[in-house]
Amino acid sequence: MDRGHKLLKVLADRTVEFFNNDLSMKVSENYCIEKVDELKFSDITAFIDLKGDLPGTVGMSVSADLSQKMAKSFTFGELPQDELDALASETVAEVINVTLGNILQYIQLLTHGCNIDISVPYLMTKDTQLEQKKDSFGYLCELNFEDETIILIYY
Repeated sequence: MDRGHKLLKVLADRTVEFFNNDLSMKVSENYCIEKVDELKFSDITAFIDLKGDLPGTVGMSVSADLSQKMAKSFTFGELPQDELDALASETVAEVINVTLGNILQYIQLLTHGCNIDISVPYLMTKDTQLEQKKDSFGYLCELNFEDETIILIYY
């Protein structure tokens, strides 16, 4: 298992734990990680760039409906729909930021003390096109919540 696969596994485990415990959204603990040469995305995707000894990009992609459910769980109390709409994509960015931040020390232990710097999260909409380098690959993990899918990405 290479570093990219290990990173996504630790991130997937922490994401499941975060959804289940912090957002009270029961996400299945059963998942697999695939090495892919084409990435897939849903409606809202948040990315964080990694620099240093483990360069790459980590992302979380969810449907617009799931981002709304996440925002409702993330906030306490009822919000007007326009405020909830505004918070939905930012919530996806915050969840990937929190889960990745939570595992950084563990990743550094896994990689024997490597140095990892992370960017601030940034968002991509479904209409944005990413240019993929020739002969490149990434890792993809799909987590299930009710009838929704949370896509975790490392490339």
